[in-house]
Parts: sequence; C-alpha cells; structure tokens
Amino acid sequence: MFRITNRMMYNNTLFNIFTNNEGLLKTQEELSTEKRINKPSDDPTGISRVLDYRTRISSNNQHTRNIDEGTAWLNLADSTFNGMIELLKRAKEIAVSQGGTPATSDTRKTYAKEVENLLSHMILLGNTTIGGKYIFAGQKINTAPFTSGAIYFGDKKEVQIEMETGKNMGMSLDGSTILATDLSPDINGNTFLSSLNRGRGIASGSIKITDRAGNSAIVNLSGASTISDVMNAISSAGGVNVTASINSSGNALFIKDDNSIATQNLTIEEVGSGTTASDLGILASRPDNIEGLDLSPNLTTSTPLSLLNMGSGLSLTSLIVVNGAASGSVSFSSANTISDVINSINNSGLNVTAGIDSSGRGLQIVSNNSSTFAFAKEFGSGTSASDLGISGGKNVIKTLTLLRDALNNNDQNAIFDSIGLIDTNIDKVVGLRGEVGGRVNRLEGMKGIIDQSNNDTVKQRTMVEDADMAKAASDLALLQTAYQATLQSAAKIIQPSLLDFIR
Repeated sequence: MFRITNRMMYNNTLFNIFTNNEGLLKTQEELSTEKRINKPSDDPTGISRVLDYRTRISSNNQHTRNIDEGTAWLNLADSTFNGMIELLKRAKEIAVSQGGTPATSDTRKTYAKEVENLLSHMILLGNTTIGGKYIFAGQKINTAPFTSGAIYFGDKKEVQIEMETGKNMGMSLDGSTILATDLSPDINGNTFLSSLNRGRGIASGSIKITDRAGNSAIVNLSGASTISDVMNAISSAGGVNVTASINSSGNALFIKDDNSIATQNLTIEEVGSGTTASDLGILASRPDNIEGLDLSPNLTTSTPLSLLNMGSGLSLTSLIVVNGAASGSVSFSSANTISDVINSINNSGLNVTAGIDSSGRGLQIVSNNSSTFAFAKEFGSGTSASDLGISGGKNVIKTLTLLRDALNNNDQNAIFDSIGLIDTNIDKVVGLRGEVGGRVNRLEGMKGIIDQSNNDTVKQRTMVEDADMAKAASDLALLQTAYQATLQSAAKIIQPSLLDFIR
C-alpha cells in the first residue's frame, strides 16, 4: 500500500497553485498587451517570423519617407520648370516683336532691359531650394549652382533615394543640362595642376605619407606641374610602399598601399601649415587605400575631347558660326582636343575669336569687329554647338544673354536667330518636365505598392503575434475558477492540528 505523506500533499498543492498562478500571469499579460508573443520563450519559431515582419515594416516605412521627400523635390522641380517655360515664352515674344523691321534701336534697348530682368529671374529659379538644399546642383546640394551668369557650380551627379530595396531614383537635377553648359572634364596624366579645383589649382608644397607598415616619407610636390608629376613623385617616394594612379572614375587620385601586412592606417598629412594634400583631395587616413576627392579640373586647350562629360567624351560634327550678316559652317571631324576645336573656329574666316569662357567649363565666340555680334548655332540636326556650350541650345542663360546683347547691339540677324535657340530651350525644358513627371508617377506607383505590402505584412504579423482576446478572456475566467477551486480544496484536505503550533 502506497502511503501519502503530508509533505507530498503540501508539495502537490503548491505545484498546482504555482501552475495556476503562472497560467493566470501569462493570460493577464496577453490581455494587457494584446500580444500572444511577449518574449522569445513564448514561441521561439513565431518570434523569428515576427522580427522578420517588423524589419519589413520598418524598411517599408523608411522607403515611404524617402518617396515622400523625393516627390516633394520633384514636384518643386516641375513647378520651377513651368516658371522657366513662361519666362522663355516671354523672351520669344520679345525676340519676335523686335526681330522685324518696325522695331528700332531705341525699342530694342528698352526690351533688352526686360530680357535682363528675365535673365535675373531665370538665375533665381536655377537656385531654387527646398529645406535649404539646392535642387539643381546635382549632389552639391549645399552649393548655390548659379551665382554669376552662366557659370555652373554644381556637378553632374544626382542625389539618389532608395524607393525600394536595391532600386534608386534621382531627386536632385543637374542644372548644366539646361541652364548653363558644363563640359565637366575628367583628368589624365597631362592635366595641369593649375586647372584643378575649377581653376583654383593647388598650393605648392609637400605632403607626408605614412604607409600601413608604419613607414613615413615627405614628398615634395613644389616642382610638380601635372597629374603625372604628382603620381610619379608619390610612387617613387623612398621609404614608403605606395603607388599613385588615377581612380576608376577618372576624376581623382588613388593611393594604393602595397604592403601585404598592415599594422596601422595609410595616412596622408599636410606638412606644416600647407594645404597641398587637401587641394589634391588625398588628405585622409584609411585602413586600406585612399581614393581622393573629385579634382574638378577646368578646361585647357590641351584637354582631350574624350575626357569631357565625365569621361564620356563628345562626338562632334559641325556647327554654324554667325557674325553679323556673315555666316559659315565649321567642321570638327578631325578635332581631338579643345585646341583643335578653337583653331577650327578661328580659322573659319569669319573674323571671330573662340576660346574658353569665364566659367572655364565651356567655350565662347566673340566677334573681332565691335559693330557685329558673333554666336554659334547648330548645323542641321547636329548638337555640336550646344554640346560645346557655345550656343543656347542647352543653355538658357546664354540664350537670354545672347538675346539681351543682340537687342542692345541692334543686331537684327542675331535677334532673329535667337528665336530658334529659345524654341530649342523651351523644347528641352518641356522634355525635362516630362521626365520629372515620369519620375513622380513612378514614385507614387511605388508608394502604393509599398502601402499594400505594409498592410499585408501587418496582417501577417498580427496573425502570428497578436492574442485571441476572446479566447484569452475565456482562459482567464477558467484559470481564475481553477485557482479558487485549488485553494478551497487544499484548505479542506490539509487541516491544521495542534502539532502545527508546537514550536
């Protein structure tokens, strides 16, 4: 016969009470949080799925915020383009009214003042900002892209937003595609140091290099005049095991540490109070190699055409040079450098002088006769004039400047020809506006997809994570009844005796 001791009854009673208490606590927690899973031990497999759903929702919410910001930028660009179109239409009205014989020198000078105002307004539109960021400056969103005429201070890159994992879209725009030409040359070994940093050049001096093995050397660059000079001086520096070259993008220096074993960062420092390393874009300390900053060289006569447009190059054909009543075509079929282009224009016999403009990033044509006005326009369906930045085909600011100067010079031929350039610019802006509209549509469509994905993911997470409130309430009532029953039955079975009070 099996004997039931008091201790066994006490232990069993306590176990049942604790079990009921645990069940009550879990059920009360589910009711208070409305969650079935409150800690990993509640459902190890389920919590893994819940965390995955939460990650998706967080990612979707971030993409939604990105899309909202991108849409705001692009909508502002759309309205700005609309303002540009209206200004160009007014400029065309002026050109049409003043290109005919009824117009006089006095009326043309009067309208030249209005065109000057249109030009100023156009530059203001080019400097449009949102949240203090310039939307037409490429990735240089903190830099005003237009501060003095047709000089563009932005770059040709776009600020990208991630609208979906692995899928990006640009929300800032390159103002040089329409307002002011920027030929944006890359660098090669023959690039002059004086042309770097948009013509500011670099400070003459020395830099200190410490490789990853801890070896150091001072490199004197005071005698360097080209990129090749800099690369050779760095690569041949005694005591350090590094090699200098041009990076894969073609716009900066790349310093490679050739040590197989590293004990510290590769470091390039200034010597004294100099700024040579900073000007070269290589002032840095990296655990592997150093890729410098964009050196932004200006044009020189020796710049190859193949380096223009960030290394994409130009395929030039022909253009027409107009100087007063005279005009003629100029072919660039054998041109390889900026010098070749300039010489072809200057040797055209049209009494003009071509050269690099004040921005250092495009070309210009000037008449050698103070009584005539010179400019370039396209030959047939070509784009050489606008590609080189010497017409108004992709340069609204230069087009309006041309019209203003033609009005002031009472040059009827130039006024008439400006009409075609204005039309080209209007078509270009309309095209860009359509492109922006297409981007907005894509973003709005993607936002709808993300919203639906979020709703579906929330439902899936709810099915796994959330508690069945009706069931939890029912379970709580049953557990409370069981708990009370356990206490009552235990009180009846385990009766205290006098022995319980003997100490």
